[in-house]
Amino acid sequence: MNRSATYTLVRTWYGKKKQKPLILEYEIEDLNNATILLPFPQSFERTIDWGDSTIEQTNAEFPSHTYTEKGIYIVRIYGEIQYINSNEISENYNKKLKKVISWGDSTSNLISMEYAFYQCMNLSSIPTDRHGAFRQVTDFTGSFGRCSALSTIPEGLFKNSPNARVFTGCFINCTIISTLPDNLFNNCPLVTDFSLCFYNCFSLANIPEKLFINCPNVTNFSCCFFNCLSLINIPEKLFINCLQTTYFFGCFAICETLNEIPEKLFANCPNVINFNGCFGVCTNLSQIPETLFENCSKVTDFGACFVECEKLTHIPENLFNKCPELTDISGCFEGCMNLVDIPEKLFINCPHITDFRYCFSECQKLSGETPKDPDGGELWERVGKEGYPNSISSNSCFRECIGLSNYSEIPDTWK
Repeated sequence: MNRSATYTLVRTWYGKKKQKPLILEYEIEDLNNATILLPFPQSFERTIDWGDSTIEQTNAEFPSHTYTEKGIYIVRIYGEIQYINSNEISENYNKKLKKVISWGDSTSNLISMEYAFYQCMNLSSIPTDRHGAFRQVTDFTGSFGRCSALSTIPEGLFKNSPNARVFTGCFINCTIISTLPDNLFNNCPLVTDFSLCFYNCFSLANIPEKLFINCPNVTNFSCCFFNCLSLINIPEKLFINCLQTTYFFGCFAICETLNEIPEKLFANCPNVINFNGCFGVCTNLSQIPETLFENCSKVTDFGACFVECEKLTHIPENLFNKCPELTDISGCFEGCMNLVDIPEKLFINCPHITDFRYCFSECQKLSGETPKDPDGGELWERVGKEGYPNSISSNSCFRECIGLSNYSEIPDTWK
């Protein structure tokens, strides 16, 4: 097909479909590595302007093109796209993508952005969704994961995403993003899963207070801000409308610069069952609010919740008083080397705990006595007593806690 005919083809296609194309920018720096693959895993009839005077109509999965000269190329795609997925393409191809210039509306039938631009490590710019490209998308899992050159998220990126349900790992390993738009998820009321969403976003320093304000159906925030090493604070009302959330597993783990937890952070989260590792290795955290878990009566798991929070010196006496269903406290304060005592009534309303392993292990500055039950009994005396478990895992609960006044009375199975 000659050049005139191919341009006529595009004009005809555009006029028929009235489409605005998906526009991508690629850079070819090495002619020995000059082929690009587009991340479209399905076979649909499409017209592609490759940006070097080559226009072709193809129904190929992962359409490809080889350039004959180095340079920047603007690629325009017309036609149906239901899935965008870069995870099935090698890094060799993905690293050539520099920008998404426009989402267009040729993606009007797009239903999944799962791993859309995953490991496109040189992708530095993405646009807002101006034409409703994402209006049918339900899954944004890993969409921009490992886009380590991406520094900014446009505020309107998800403004036309009313059907989005999943943002698992959406920006995982986006290591230079430092701020998030206030209204990023405001038009995403059906989301249920933000697990791993900002995992390893090392440069993220602040979280907008209203980031999740219109996301009342979220059940999972596991590892959402895991290893956000620059995070300074958490807004007190961050989860104010998250009444359905059940998992905060590792949510703020390894946020090493975090120095404070808002007292009412989880005040409107009555259905949480898992805080395992939630603030683990927050090495700058020096205090825990006494009423932090006051409205979380369904929690069963606080394992490793504050593990290696090295600056903690005290545990609030009533921290777990409203958590009667608690079963797992393993490693909760392990490695909190500056803790000086354990409140006597810390577990007084938690009769169902079956796992105390490593709970206070390596807390070498502890003094005073071990926590007591309402009748003055010791934790290790619970086994088999009425109202308590018949079996309790206890290995290394008080390991190296030699400063406790009753350390010699603690059974070997607990130390």
